Amino acid sequence: MQMIGLLIVFASALPCQEQDWKSENFAGPVPEEIAKSKNGHIELINILGSRLLPKGVEPRKFWSVAFHPAGTYALSGSQDPANGSGEVKLWDVDTGNEISTWTGHRLLVRSVAFSRDGRRALSGSFNKTVGLWNVKTGKNMGIWKGHGAWVTSVVFSPDGNYALSGSYDGVLKFWDVKKGTELCSWKGHAEGVWSVAFSPDGKHALSGSRDGTVRGWHREEMQRGGYGGSVWHWKDHFGPVLSVAFSPDGKLALSGGEDGTLKLWNVDAVVNPPKWDPDSGLLNRDLHDPAYLIKPIKTFKGHREIVWSVAFSPDGKRAYSVSDDKTLKSWDVGSGEAPKGWGPDPIDKETDSIVVDGGPLSLSVNGDRVIVGNENGTITVYRVKKSPGQPKTPRERALMKCEKGYALYQGMKDRMHNRKEMSAAELQKLRQDLEKAGAQIRSGLADLESSGAQANVTKYIKAYKDIRMVLQEIK
Repeated sequence: MQMIGLLIVFASALPCQEQDWKSENFAGPVPEEIAKSKNGHIELINILGSRLLPKGVEPRKFWSVAFHPAGTYALSGSQDPANGSGEVKLWDVDTGNEISTWTGHRLLVRSVAFSRDGRRALSGSFNKTVGLWNVKTGKNMGIWKGHGAWVTSVVFSPDGNYALSGSYDGVLKFWDVKKGTELCSWKGHAEGVWSVAFSPDGKHALSGSRDGTVRGWHREEMQRGGYGGSVWHWKDHFGPVLSVAFSPDGKLALSGGEDGTLKLWNVDAVVNPPKWDPDSGLLNRDLHDPAYLIKPIKTFKGHREIVWSVAFSPDGKRAYSVSDDKTLKSWDVGSGEAPKGWGPDPIDKETDSIVVDGGPLSLSVNGDRVIVGNENGTITVYRVKKSPGQPKTPRERALMKCEKGYALYQGMKDRMHNRKEMSAAELQKLRQDLEKAGAQIRSGLADLESSGAQANVTKYIKAYKDIRMVLQEIK
């Protein structure tokens, strides 16, 4: 809290002019398709930076953005259009003000990341270096060298003691943050690495590469030696993998690629593989097919161009992606379970989509907000509303079942009243519809009881009794 208070004081002391995004960035009302998504669940709430620049001035391209854990601040990685040097910028997300700019890299900053406590930050640059920063002061705490090409992705371990970097040299490097020294290199990709991620427990890491694969690594095994290969790899994208992410519980992973798709993978099936029980002669866990280990659970299709960046929502139920097709899309992750009987990849369409005018390159998620770094010199901030079709609690899901059955029942009341005048075929159809409505209400009531939640279900019970009475009569 002390650090956040100091940042607020620091920001207020700077001569920064607050951005009026509706007038400065759009010179009039914001176009409807940019202000709100097609299904109304994503809305634009702020714009950082400015898209209106003097003639001949190139806009900054924000290749990376990261939310501060507190959600109030954000980092961006870019290149100064005037001299080509790399820069890290700290922003106040609510006001849109730039708080400070950190310099130290000679070339473009391709990746930025906060530590979990928000006190330190990392940057990866095209000058083959990794930078460590003090967030409170903006001072550089070290420049780490060792990669043979661009550093394209950086991330802290969850405990903040270590860092991982991925490079276009095809190597991942594992660093001791306190000492600023390289502990080991992880090799396995045939081409450059575009993205790296740590699992929430810090035990595993992912990397996505130009070679079209997603590779997984056991951190402890890699630490023991100075050199190691990946423990598993997935290949299902047609072309480079540009972004990878773990779900909040670490059991799933996302990848986004140049082929315009997102892939959902089951990490748990790999890190906790099924074991043979000699007593029962069975596997100790349900596994429908060996392909469960190497095939994606879902393929999300909907983007028309390259997918630059992917992320999970904090509850793990949704995925987000930005693409060269100038859209931010939201996807339903679902249960994350493998479908029964493997056939063609299950394909899911987006649940919502909004036009990103600036040309999106990167994204970061915190709570119900998503920030997107764009190639037109802006960072756009969005709020994601809860979809009415995605209830969060068992109680809500149970009541939705009851309500669905009750709505069917209400729609049949006239037919039920006139049942004595119906033909045999009409009675058969009424019977089928009543059974469907009754099954929905019965299932909802059973789910509600098993969850232990309280609710007023009088109307549902009355409707169910009425349905059963009519069914007994017309059988």
